[in-house]
Amino acid sequence: AREFHRLDAEFHVLLSTLSGNVVLETILRSLREATIGYVEEAMAGVEDWGAVRDELQRQHRDILAAAVERDGLRAAQAVREHIRWFSRFTTAGPDAAGG
Repeated sequence: AREFHRLDAEFHVLLSTLSGNVVLETILRSLREATIGYVEEAMAGVEDWGAVRDELQRQHRDILAAAVERDGLRAAQAVREHIRWFSRFTTAGPDAAGG
């Protein structure tokens, strides 16, 4: 799981570079290590880590596909859904997150 979290943070940083927003990229780079710790802590008590990991990977693939296809609206929607899903998951548990 630790390697997944490291790669997850790197994915988010690299994705921010695609936005062309230097401020966003700088913020994500500076928060990378703190984000890894936050995610590790949030996931520490998860019983079915494999299912959560699979869902996060599916979401990341959707975001990446939209970015590669240069579909900004779809990418933005996928990022919003990803953030909302993770927020619901970490505050209310897997049932509230829909997975």
